[in-house]
Amino acid sequence: EIVALLLAHEADVKARDIEADLTATGGTGYTVSDEEVYEMQRRLAREEGIFCEPAGAVAVAGAVAAVSTGTGTNDIDGARA
Repeated sequence: EIVALLLAHEADVKARDIEADLTATGGTGYTVSDEEVYEMQRRLAREEGIFCEPAGAVAVAGAVAAVSTGTGTNDIDGARA
């Protein structure tokens, strides 16, 4: 079972567009497992008092994955624009 099913479905439908956009911009995408999503939900609740659905936790888990690999901070100026 995929906890963020709509996100997974939308990604499947738009995969070609997403891949083209990432290639054109030199961007990077990240995938996170259901367990990483659940863990991020628990962590957000425990550490920040934020209670969210899986779709919200996916974004944070992806950002953590990006930063932990060292690729999430390549273009700080671009992120601020």
